[in-house]
Amino acid sequence: MTMRIRGLAFGAGQKTSQMTFGGRDWRQSPESAKQMFEVFPIMQQLHELLWYLTEALTLQPARPIHWTACEA
Repeated sequence: MTMRIRGLAFGAGQKTSQMTFGGRDWRQSPESAKQMFEVFPIMQQLHELLWYLTEALTLQPARPIHWTACEA
């Protein structure tokens, strides 16, 4: 899995809009804006953790725990 940092959000905005809210945009669906803005920081933290985990698994010292980390 390759994850790239997109801005500082780690792709969380797109994932929140596309996956969690079925492709709705807060500008086009203002009634869902409040909920989207509440979900976004949580999604951002999850994506950041995934990015760090993915990055750590590319490092040689992480080899012994690779499968354990992948199962988590």
